[in-house]
Amino acid sequence: MREIRLSPLGQHLSLAEIRGIVYSVARHIGARVLTIDDPNAARSFVAVMLEEQ
Repeated sequence: MREIRLSPLGQHLSLAEIRGIVYSVARHIGARVLTIDDPNAARSFVAVMLEEQ
């Protein structure tokens, strides 16, 4: 399992922008997006699960 963190250095990214980045990275590394979990009250980040092929 690999963890990649996106740190926009003080910028706020919309969920749509994050999704665009995730799908672009997945295509680039030959993976598919399994889930994209939105932030909620318990956490302030977007969790993504990719499956490498």
